[in-house]
Amino acid sequence: MELWIDVEKIRSRYLEIGVLGEGDKATVAAVDLVQKVVSLDKNRGDLYGRGRMNCPIEIRDGKLKLLLLVDCSTVELYIDEGRYCITSNVYPEKEQTECWIKTPYKDAVIDKLRISSMLRYWE
Repeated sequence: MELWIDVEKIRSRYLEIGVLGEGDKATVAAVDLVQKVVSLDKNRGDLYGRGRMNCPIEIRDGKLKLLLLVDCSTVELYIDEGRYCITSNVYPEKEQTECWIKTPYKDAVIDKLRISSMLRYWE
């Protein structure tokens, strides 16, 4: 999943991207535009490991690009063309396959969103 965000168009301070989810279970990548921190939170989506990793970021020219790669046991979040990166192993239940984007505050505008599927090598 690739997201291009124009920070000037967002009235919300916070954006969440849930992956490997089902109901209230998900691994969540969160962007806090006020604190300028991106995080990857496994506390609601992983049966075996818990934790939240935070990465302070610098928003250049009012734009932010996120690339989120997800497979059966890994979540990788690349920020600003790889300038920052968060990677973690995640072990969701088999039925946790949903993904979503939301903001708990006001509106958010995503300039461009591309979701692609990679070939499956492991069955």
